[in-house]
Amino acid sequence: MKKSNGKQVIQELFDYTDVQINGNRYRDIQIHNPNFFERVLAGGSLALGESYMDGWWDCEALDHFFDRILDARLDKKVKKTKRALWAVMKAKFINAQR
Repeated sequence: MKKSNGKQVIQELFDYTDVQINGNRYRDIQIHNPNFFERVLAGGSLALGESYMDGWWDCEALDHFFDRILDARLDKKVKKTKRALWAVMKAKFINAQR
């Protein structure tokens, strides 16, 4: 099995939404803190919102970003892919150790 990191897993999920990490379109997410990926994998949608409030990421058009995220039902996609599930479990384990 191919080794993955949090950024790769998040981008694979965003691929369902046509959102790019650090892309140049209005709907693309700009990451300011490299810990964002594991935080979101460990904490899900709540961590996505909290990390935004903490300034870890931003997006020019939040409404378009969230519209795509919600339409793609990414929460369901995480549960269906072994790679994403493994990344979530690993991130939760690392987060619990801190």
